[in-house]
Amino acid sequence: MKLFNLDIEMDYSHHKGSGEIHCWINHLQQIDIELKQIYAKQNLAEHALIRNALHLKIKHNLSILNSLKDYKSFRDYWSVCNSSQIEMAFLQQHNTYKYQYLAHIKTCQSLKSKLTN
Repeated sequence: MKLFNLDIEMDYSHHKGSGEIHCWINHLQQIDIELKQIYAKQNLAEHALIRNALHLKIKHNLSILNSLKDYKSFRDYWSVCNSSQIEMAFLQQHNTYKYQYLAHIKTCQSLKSKLTN
């Protein structure tokens, strides 16, 4: 079997992407804990708008977390694929999840800074 440069790049991309997803999942789990701790604070939870914003952010975080977990288990089938077109579709899907994760992190940071200042 002869390995082509594209095969090595795709294997590396898959390995790197799997590591990223693992980090994202761990980070979102930590954010979930932190948001719930902020929600539990009496002085913040007394205000209905803040309470609702935190509740929505917790639900959104859980939604993204679950979709990343589903995507992670779906990626396990990638090693079966031999088509470069399918592998490119996986890379595009990975980038979609990456931008969704980064946008969510940005909004979480913004909310946290507003609540702590």
